[in-house]
Amino acid sequence: MRTHLMAEAMCWDLSLNVTADYACANTEFSYFCSHSVCLQEVRPKKIVNAHFFAPGMHVPGCPNEPEKSDGDGTAQKPAKRVSIVAPPAVPTELGPAKSRKGKVRKPTKVELLALSDALEGKPPCCAGTLIEVVNAWRAMPKDRRPEKQLSINDEKFTYESAFYCISEFGESPIEQLPCTTRVIHGAARVEDAENCYWIRSVKTFPADNCKVNLIIRVPKDNGITAKYMKDLLAIYQGATSFTLFYFGDVPKLSASGKSYGISKDISNDYERFVVVPD
Repeated sequence: MRTHLMAEAMCWDLSLNVTADYACANTEFSYFCSHSVCLQEVRPKKIVNAHFFAPGMHVPGCPNEPEKSDGDGTAQKPAKRVSIVAPPAVPTELGPAKSRKGKVRKPTKVELLALSDALEGKPPCCAGTLIEVVNAWRAMPKDRRPEKQLSINDEKFTYESAFYCISEFGESPIEQLPCTTRVIHGAARVEDAENCYWIRSVKTFPADNCKVNLIIRVPKDNGITAKYMKDLLAIYQGATSFTLFYFGDVPKLSASGKSYGISKDISNDYERFVVVPD
């Protein structure tokens, strides 16, 4: 019996466990309680927090059965509960949730039992922005990262293999930097200049007959990206040492040959850069 809002269910159309947030954005699909003793059809709803509710009743004894108020011998009603904000789900996919087609018919009880058994213990499918993926990686104990799955462009990784530290890159050509398939990260310096913000990697990379840094230049009139940097430095006043995370196109050598430039507008939530203090 639960005392909190129901945040996860299984989706018949996708054959996946999903979060209530996902279901609220995909109401055309069919969702069911994932416990084999119940399998009650549920629907997503969001007033303050996204959650699932059962138009009917969960089977007595189901872990998703709402807590009931004390009765006087008459039929009890589910107790009113404080809306507890569930911890954010760990993203299982970097990028926007892919559109999928639903199934034409409703499942049979046998099919639901088989799906419940197949999905038992599996985390809910959850698409995440780069910031959400980075935050999940940073919060995750290192020994858990090899266990947690993360898909990038339909390629399956773990939270260990999906991240690549640029300090390990060596002297290879910049074209081999795996930033189009994995999230690269490394130490960086941030400078608040007169007309722009400079983000420079500590790591240098071979270019012609010299070594140069990865550089991101953010003009202060660059709208949302400039505001991101301004707010970041306001929160972490005095900090100069950061970690840069990046996912996107391979950096290109500048016209001067003195840096490899990354040019990304962070209004793209999936291919962009993220900076966090050390």
